[in-house]
Amino acid sequence: MNCAASTVKYLLFFFNFLVFLCGIALLVPGIISVIQFGEATYFVDGKFNVPAIVITTLGAIVLIVGFFGCCGAIKENSCMMKTYTALVIIIVLIEVAIGITAFVFRDDFDGIGTKIEEAVNNYIPGGADQPIDELQKTFECCGVNGPADYLGQLPATCCSEGSACTASSQYLFTMGCKQRLEELISALSDLIGGIAIGIGVVEVAVIILSCCLSGSMKN
Repeated sequence: MNCAASTVKYLLFFFNFLVFLCGIALLVPGIISVIQFGEATYFVDGKFNVPAIVITTLGAIVLIVGFFGCCGAIKENSCMMKTYTALVIIIVLIEVAIGITAFVFRDDFDGIGTKIEEAVNNYIPGGADQPIDELQKTFECCGVNGPADYLGQLPATCCSEGSACTASSQYLFTMGCKQRLEELISALSDLIGGIAIGIGVVEVAVIILSCCLSGSMKN
């Protein structure tokens, strides 16, 4: 193999190592998103956690593909590199689709406030296993738009744990759960969309180098 092809080989190994790291970079926000949405499953429409689940799965696939890409580059196996290139092209298309979907739905909050409002209106002080309690405790929020949504006694989960919860308490959560979830969805959508598209750009460079290496191996 000549100097130019050898250079492409090691550049490809470097880029594949980046893809391997990209797989980890996809897994981390994906897992965080799945956990965050999992805490609010009862109140959040399924369309919001689908991208998180897909990006987590894709992260695991990218990690494995990146590893085999490194092996293919070092072994100079033309067949392996062609298969790898095809897989990366498919992954890039999926990532772009996820990125676009995440950005499209980042401000689509239809239906989020409805279930929270129902839970607040039907709240039973001292009742066990009420989804709104877990939501308020996890995201440090209260009611739909704020504590004023509760006409009677405030739930203990509207304040920091271990403190007496009243409308005048300094430990009262003043932000409504609807706004908190909207902010969470927007932030996670931006994160998932940005990472998916950013990693897609890196993988396009890998595809080009893979084609160059496969051509040099054939020659």
